Amino acid sequence: MGLARLDSERIRAHNGSGGTYIILNTHVVDNYRHGVYDDSTDGKWEVTSCTIKGNGDWGLRLQVSKYQKLSNNVVSENGNGIYAGDIYDWGGTRYRKVSGNKVEKNKNEGFIASYIGNNSAFDFTDNVIVDNGGQGFACWSWIYGSLTFKDNVIKGNGSNGVWFDANGGEILFDGNQVEENGEHGVYF
Repeated sequence: MGLARLDSERIRAHNGSGGTYIILNTHVVDNYRHGVYDDSTDGKWEVTSCTIKGNGDWGLRLQVSKYQKLSNNVVSENGNGIYAGDIYDWGGTRYRKVSGNKVEKNKNEGFIASYIGNNSAFDFTDNVIVDNGGQGFACWSWIYGSLTFKDNVIKGNGSNGVWFDANGGEILFDGNQVEENGEHGVYF
């Protein structure tokens, strides 16, 4: 079972294989490194209605998880916004749902997703990703499962608005507003 602790630097889940981590209605502000940090717990994460602001590196950084639900958070003015790490297909379906978040004014990247394995699904809907210094949204690794990218606003980011490094799965891209980004609007 994983260990979750709050220390002077961040909320952190460390080592282990499993566990459920729920963070609700919490302010994680002005920490030296990451705001919320997970280093390979392979657990279930829910972060809802939180303000994650002014942290030196990632505001929210989740590594390998079997389930991630990130909803109605404000993630702003961090070194980087959100890193939603690998959702592997070990032993069944894996799921990531990201909805209703505002990710803005981070020094570098807005939202970075990583590997999406077979039997894995990722729903990215109704998010506002604006005015970040680097990518608005990027998927840095293979998509073998499915990604639904719907009804998002991706605007005014310093690099690409939306960037998919590589894919081999299924992507539904529908009803998004992607404009005024520093490089490509949508890059596949």
